[in-house]
Amino acid sequence: MNSITLYKIILIIGIITLFFQCESENGKDEFHSIETLNYEEVSYPNDLGQTHQLIIENNILLLNDFHGDSLINVFDLQTSSIIRRLVGMGNGPNELKSPIDIQKSENYIYIYGRPLFTLLRVKKENLDKSQLNVEKIPQLPSRGDRMLPLSDSIIIFSGMWGKRYALINVNDPTNIFEFGDYPDFMEGEKDIPIEAKVMFHQSKFAKHPKESLFVSCSNYTIEIYDYNNYNRNDEEPILKERKLMGEYDFSFINGGGNVAASQNKKSTPRIRAVTASNKYIYVVMGKEGADRETEIKIFDWKMNPIKKIISDKYIMTMTIGDMNTAFAIIQDPEDMIIKFKAD
Repeated sequence: MNSITLYKIILIIGIITLFFQCESENGKDEFHSIETLNYEEVSYPNDLGQTHQLIIENNILLLNDFHGDSLINVFDLQTSSIIRRLVGMGNGPNELKSPIDIQKSENYIYIYGRPLFTLLRVKKENLDKSQLNVEKIPQLPSRGDRMLPLSDSIIIFSGMWGKRYALINVNDPTNIFEFGDYPDFMEGEKDIPIEAKVMFHQSKFAKHPKESLFVSCSNYTIEIYDYNNYNRNDEEPILKERKLMGEYDFSFINGGGNVAASQNKKSTPRIRAVTASNKYIYVVMGKEGADRETEIKIFDWKMNPIKKIISDKYIMTMTIGDMNTAFAIIQDPEDMIIKFKAD
């Protein structure tokens, strides 16, 4: 092979690589493996309400399912029975107002009631016990939106902060560490007030089960952060990846002390949910041109595209259990719990 031929090959490879990089930056990834969703229904004793989240812990599935006066159902997958209602609807002890956010740390389940900015936690080992002690975290700032425990005591919040995220130690909630900035893929977005960006780029979180990595998704972007520096030296987490997953455009109203942001029609389908395993990040999205259908896009932790699972059904949320078994809420046509292999 002469030097001219070798140069041409290198040039072609470079052009192909640049092409795929440009596609990735515009949310159009090249998935070489595409499958149609094949699922099994999970028998559930009650009608589902408005199920916004699923969290799995061993054989227990927690359903953030607003249904009457109940907000979280503790469901035993082995016996197909509801063990208890973890949190009720109200202002009393061990009660919260909807909407809420549930996440887990190594030893706790955290429950966050956003209207009143109330944070509760229970020990995971007691979920199926007759006695359950619910602990309330006092003195929490009234600015959080969504949250994710990075450890048993350190929580990351999105919300109305000076920067995009805030790290709070539940043992000292008044000590707040803010970091991060908002995406600016939309033309003129850098000049939009931060209050409008907070409204539009509300975060959904997931974390790596073993490493110091978390993923944050807004409606159209994904970010991966390494927070090992914060664990060791209280230094700012490092942004490893930021990826645009679709085209968006939003407008806002800022007047009289109130800010509202609304998505414009030319935006593509948004991200509905995110979950993660040791190897992969799973992003649940609407399908372009058919928003009631679903695409589950699977990436590794460097945001390389791995596989896409497609369905003509609407999937709102999902979670990953042992052996990469996924549990999700699907409309077929009524809401029901399903499970499927996600690897």
